Amino acid sequence: MISTSRYILLFTILFGACTAWGQEMERPEEVGLPFAHEHFAPQDYEQYPQNWAVTQDHRGLIYVANNDGILEYDGEDWELIPTLTNTFVRSLHTDSSGTVWAGVRGDFGYLSPDSTGTMTYESLHEEVAKEDRDFEDVWNVNSTTDGTYFQAEDYLFRWNGESMEVWTSEEGFHTSFVVDDDLYVRDFGRGLLQMSDDSLEIVPGGAQFEDTPVHLMLRYDEDTVLVGTHREGFYLYDGSSFIPFETEADPFLEENQLYQGTWLREDYIALATLGSGVLVIDREGQLVRVLDTSAEIPDDIVNHVYADEQE
Repeated sequence: MISTSRYILLFTILFGACTAWGQEMERPEEVGLPFAHEHFAPQDYEQYPQNWAVTQDHRGLIYVANNDGILEYDGEDWELIPTLTNTFVRSLHTDSSGTVWAGVRGDFGYLSPDSTGTMTYESLHEEVAKEDRDFEDVWNVNSTTDGTYFQAEDYLFRWNGESMEVWTSEEGFHTSFVVDDDLYVRDFGRGLLQMSDDSLEIVPGGAQFEDTPVHLMLRYDEDTVLVGTHREGFYLYDGSSFIPFETEADPFLEENQLYQGTWLREDYIALATLGSGVLVIDREGQLVRVLDTSAEIPDDIVNHVYADEQE
């Protein structure tokens, strides 16, 4: 699934024989990796034409973070799940137990079925200390065995089902990720941090990201993590150093920044960009597909890509 600034697209991704293309800034030929897709415009889901994140619960239902609330799609119909504040929903995440968590402007919480089985939003606002309630957008939600993290700009919250922990930043938190069971946070003033014994510590070499936004962290292989930056390319992080990793997507990202990304099965990565649509690269960094307005999607600004269970 792709969430753009105005549209929602559901994709079925079929993997076939692929050809490598290396000519800078040229679209790959239309062979391999066909994408059967269904496009939903605002008039289809009848809510605000801006969406930020996508997730899926264990039943297969799709949830979309919309400016009006949380959209639920069962394959036929769209429903709006209102939040406590009825404002922007910026982030969604499904944990290993199947609970869907949401980050809302000025609030965060989770989805729970009512007596009829209808999903409703349950706020955790009252669990936050009054002096820590002056936050706005919750940009990322992630879960580890320690609990669920909600990352706003000034605060990082962790809810373990019984108590709320909070961390603050002088310059602000930018993005956050979980790789395996480790939480990483990019801090505007310190660089790339990792949660260790309930303390956010800078990782070796992480200071270089003080001025370099990080928008992607994915397990690459047994020993390394793939790190994607806004417009300065990719790195492979082995726990002690960051090694530049060149890809054929780099020229696109220099012009139109990386915003988010995810694995498509084990050999392909989909990259959401702010101007180049979706770029699909393989494990070696070769560009195997460009999904933009000249082909499959109606908007080149993409906020989120998500590989559903049917992918």
